[in-house]
Amino acid sequence: MALEWLVAGTLLGRKHRGGGKGDRKAQTQRQNEKRRLARVAARTAAGRLKSKGGRPPGPQKRRCSKSSMTKRNQCQKAAWMIRRRLRGKQTPMAVTAFARAANEAIEQAKAAKQDATVALEQTKKAANESIEAAKAAKQDATVALEQTKKAEARLADAIDYADRLRSRVRSEVRVPPFLG
Repeated sequence: MALEWLVAGTLLGRKHRGGGKGDRKAQTQRQNEKRRLARVAARTAAGRLKSKGGRPPGPQKRRCSKSSMTKRNQCQKAAWMIRRRLRGKQTPMAVTAFARAANEAIEQAKAAKQDATVALEQTKKAANESIEAAKAAKQDATVALEQTKKAEARLADAIDYADRLRSRVRSEVRVPPFLG
């Protein structure tokens, strides 16, 4: 008998118990029902009343009516999404908002930097132009100063020449003293 078991186990291969994965949908429903019954049993053992399932109290209760439960009512969906966010399966809502705000701030900073560089280039260009204009004006001023000095020297020479002529004319022409 032991020999038959050994031969059956090794030579014939392992006997499969059950077939395949089965109906997953039915299996999940059975597991959910089992969990629900365990929760109800725990609640009754603790002496608490039946849970409302996360539905909001008051006039919002209409949103979670049985007529809207074709897929999943809104309250359950919101609670499920919050659980998903809390357990790290989904990014928190604020993270995307912060990222969007940070990206906008970065874009604004880039635009401000670009504007500042354009303004700096324009200022440099204007400063260079004013420096060139000042250099040209200085050169013109030095030329004008030299011409003024030459004109003053010519004027002084002309005055000397006129004085010499006047003295020569006086010495040659005898003018009576009363005409003077």
